[in-house]
Amino acid sequence: MSSAFPPHPVSAKRRRGGFTLIELLVVIAIIAILAAILFPVFASARVRGHQITCVSNMRQLGTAFLLYTDDNDGAFPFNSHYPSPAYADSKLSWRVTLDGYLKSREVLVCPTDPRNSERLKATGGSSYVMNSYVSSIPVYGSFGQVRSPALFLETVPRPSEMLTFVEFISQDGRNNDQWSNDHTHEWLAIWSEFLVDVDPARHKVGASLIPKFGVKYDKEQRLRDGSANYLYLDSHVRSLKPLQIKAYFDQRIDIQKPAAS
Repeated sequence: MSSAFPPHPVSAKRRRGGFTLIELLVVIAIIAILAAILFPVFASARVRGHQITCVSNMRQLGTAFLLYTDDNDGAFPFNSHYPSPAYADSKLSWRVTLDGYLKSREVLVCPTDPRNSERLKATGGSSYVMNSYVSSIPVYGSFGQVRSPALFLETVPRPSEMLTFVEFISQDGRNNDQWSNDHTHEWLAIWSEFLVDVDPARHKVGASLIPKFGVKYDKEQRLRDGSANYLYLDSHVRSLKPLQIKAYFDQRIDIQKPAAS
């Protein structure tokens, strides 16, 4: 039954006019609150996704490393001091040595590396660095030499304790994209200098937790969530935080060196 009275003209006008100013302000406030809550969650998820990709890349490097040793009677890969074509021993770089065992060059770079696209274009470029102590170059040896005797897989009593690859950051003053990602520069010898090559706070937004990096590196080159990935000979990857690395440092333990040494 229809009403005998027509709708109030003011009420009809309000319905057609949409939200009031107060209602719009409430909606905007709710959106702002949700954004403040969700944006950090999305950022954290993105960092975590990048870290997972980095771990996957390193495991593929570990697989390539072991495939090489299997094809070469257990001998570890060669590696030169400098992978640049300007050096005579560049063909001994691990980047060249392991290239045939990698499915894609994309595994050579980490998503958290601010220069990953540049490294892919560079000869010998990578986001990762090989542990010099496990490559077939001599400790403190001349360029182009090989380790004698070579390291063999069977001589390593605890593969789960031997580092093979770690994440890398470019050094200040060495601005090309392959220089120094060849290995961990074993002549640096002690942990305080080893940390100059490898920031244990790679996965972290903002400044590094390691004071040394305040001098050597730009803020944009910090690692992402307060940890860095370390690949071991058995192909497992550990994400270690700075305090864990500091514990080794405080005990004067050099985890670069093979467990056999």
